[in-house]
Amino acid sequence: MAASEALNAGQLLGLVTASGEFAPYDPAAEDGSEIATAILFAPLPESDIVRRGRAVVRLAEVAEKLLTGLDLDAEKALAKQFIFLR
Repeated sequence: MAASEALNAGQLLGLVTASGEFAPYDPAAEDGSEIATAILFAPLPESDIVRRGRAVVRLAEVAEKLLTGLDLDAEKALAKQFIFLR
């Protein structure tokens, strides 16, 4: 996970192309994190360095109400990873 503020479980994540690190999904970004590719499984504290985390990356059914940052584009992108919302 890229350095960032504290993140809650359920935060949508995108993959930053240049670094290969996950970062919070940001539909306005232009670095790869504008495409939702995973969901943070457990909360992470704030950090100014790269850190390890756990994420749902494919083949899952998740509760929509527990996700942070969800929009229609993210829902479509997650479906390509076989992550479906209920």
